[in-house]
Amino acid sequence: MSRQGLINAVAAAVVALLVLGYWGYSWQQKRALDQSVAALVADAGKLLGEALEGAPEAARAAAQTETAAGLVADLEAMRAAPNRELVEAASQYLITVREVIRRRGASARLRQGVDAARAALEERMRAAGQRSAGWIDEVIAARKRLDTAYFEYRSAVTSLGNLLDELRPVSKALAAHAGMAALLPDEGLRVRARDAARAEAQAAEAEMDKIRKYPPLR
Repeated sequence: MSRQGLINAVAAAVVALLVLGYWGYSWQQKRALDQSVAALVADAGKLLGEALEGAPEAARAAAQTETAAGLVADLEAMRAAPNRELVEAASQYLITVREVIRRRGASARLRQGVDAARAALEERMRAAGQRSAGWIDEVIAARKRLDTAYFEYRSAVTSLGNLLDELRPVSKALAAHAGMAALLPDEGLRVRARDAARAEAQAAEAEMDKIRKYPPLR
């Protein structure tokens, strides 16, 4: 082999080694990223499953929302380039999980507001036999507060139901990536939570109608 031929052969071997090295490095980066994303998705799936089981509690949901927000922040801090499509799908999922949990907590808090406003109105109504000069004004104000509380609660549970519907395509998009489907909670949990939110919205609407049909005050 001539000197020039030897140089060319060595150069080709060096280029091949560089290409293989870069490919190996890229593969390692992608593998590390995939594993990190999978860990966040698993944590989010577990958190969502816990949040959707049983009746929502405002204080518990607040702590879970904070945890979910931390998972979103961790994902946003990752370098997405090795597998941008996976990161984008996971981002949509984690953000949706955070919002579902947050809105369940808001619904629970607003339900407490409804119960308190109803109790306040009933207390004033029981005092009808001992009416003071401002009794009618107090009852009218209490009715308005209850109507507002019902409206805010119904809006919250309606929004929650809509978001739980949006969770399905978001979950399907993430599940299309290798290894992700097994990390998502049971679909039945989402369906039951969505149906419960819709039922609560309908019940709140019916309760609002009853309040509006109260006999006029004289």
